[in-house]
Amino acid sequence: MDFNKKARLFTMPIVMDPEVEGAYVQARNKLDMRQAELLKTFPGRAARAREMGGDAETVAAEDQAELDVLIAERDEAEKALDAVTVPFKFRALGRKKHRELINAHPATQEQKDAAKEAGEEVPHLNHETFAPAIIAAAIVSPALSAEQVYDLFDSDEWNAKELDLLYVAANNPQFDVGQYSQ
Repeated sequence: MDFNKKARLFTMPIVMDPEVEGAYVQARNKLDMRQAELLKTFPGRAARAREMGGDAETVAAEDQAELDVLIAERDEAEKALDAVTVPFKFRALGRKKHRELINAHPATQEQKDAAKEAGEEVPHLNHETFAPAIIAAAIVSPALSAEQVYDLFDSDEWNAKELDLLYVAANNPQFDVGQYSQ
């Protein structure tokens, strides 16, 4: 039996330009809404076409021509979105290194006291310092130094949810066993 196991990996795509993302969402929604509208109104429009000597196939062809334009717009917007999306890839650190990293970032007494006061579970981990530390330790690509990772957390361009996504992505391979190892 071969025991040369590869570390688990996890990739989280992050959109680096929200305007491009917004344009894609708008193009996709425009297509979806128009497609639903054409489908909903097709029977009535086809019936009117037949009353005027036309046929349903012509109405369907006109609808498809309109949708083809919207599909092309959506596809172009998706290509632009892909161009500004960066896949952040993380790897498992191994049990020992992961445990050492956790132990290096215990919850502060202030965090423990605040949790007790709020009637919440007392934390064992300081997520404020652990989040950037595990991201820096587990990131495979893009190649970022620990300083660059900490700079993300101080950046005005990265919002809390985006940083949370990176944190979750860095933690994922530390605990994931895959669907066939369960």
